[in-house]
Amino acid sequence: MKTNIRGDSGLSDSGLQRSHKFYRNKHKDALDKISMYGKIEMRRRQAKPANRGLWDRIRSWFSK
Repeated sequence: MKTNIRGDSGLSDSGLQRSHKFYRNKHKDALDKISMYGKIEMRRRQAKPANRGLWDRIRSWFSK
């Protein structure tokens, strides 16, 4: 039995690499969008809330 990277994929190592390269080139735009949205979401989650000044706290206390 021939061993390869993916176990039972039926492709040799070089065949698997070629198919992976083909897949990446075919779907490059979609993968780039997913990566970009993931980075934006991580930045949004890690963003700190804006510091409120004393005057903002006083106004919010009176507006309740």
